[in-house]
Amino acid sequence: MRALKLAKIIDSDSAAKLSEPPAFGRSIHLGNQFELTTSELVELGSSALLAGLSGVRSEAVIANKMGDFDRKVMEFLGSGSNKKLEKAFRVLTVATSEKVNIGLSIATFAFFWQRKQYLSAWLVLLATAGSMLFTIPLKYVLNRTRPLSINSIVNKGGKHSYPSGHSVAAFCYYGTLTWLGLKAFKHPSTRFGWACLMISLIFLVGLSRAYLKEHHSSDVLGGYLMGSAWLLVLICGAQLYAKKQANNS
Repeated sequence: MRALKLAKIIDSDSAAKLSEPPAFGRSIHLGNQFELTTSELVELGSSALLAGLSGVRSEAVIANKMGDFDRKVMEFLGSGSNKKLEKAFRVLTVATSEKVNIGLSIATFAFFWQRKQYLSAWLVLLATAGSMLFTIPLKYVLNRTRPLSINSIVNKGGKHSYPSGHSVAAFCYYGTLTWLGLKAFKHPSTRFGWACLMISLIFLVGLSRAYLKEHHSSDVLGGYLMGSAWLLVLICGAQLYAKKQANNS
């Protein structure tokens, strides 16, 4: 019954209301063209990351940069127009949920531990655990409003949007597997295929969150940036540890 009432409310809104920008700023009308220069994308990424790290909620720069980007991507994707794609993305959402991600991380940890690859095992576990430790509190601190959709309101109250937890976790977990695979595989074609597979999974997870209107596109971008920062710290730490162990042996 609650979902039906929400459906009536949403149906009564105008198309502009359905695509309203996030709570970071005011509505800005944009054209139908999806155009972003490299400098604009870099500036947007910096704004998205700084928004999460500094706790800024309603600064004008965030409203202008992130709001514009979110609207452009939403128009470009035409979210919800393809039912088959929507169904596939919902399956992907379940397959990359928090519980599944934890299970995969534990299984991967056990896989490497059994083969006495202890550094790889801990790297996978720390990547996943760390992504959750700094993502969940940040969601509640910022409390950014999610895009307007029945599913987001019913399941999550329409809040806790920034950053996208799925995107952070996917970047950390599959990014770690990418690096470990590139170190383990010797044949160039195998390395290339493995990297393409892992990167495609990371991209599709983020795309699914934006397409289903579970997150703003800037939530996904911010999640990728935070995930990459944490992964970079872990990889650098792992290399330093491996070098130290080699010198001591």
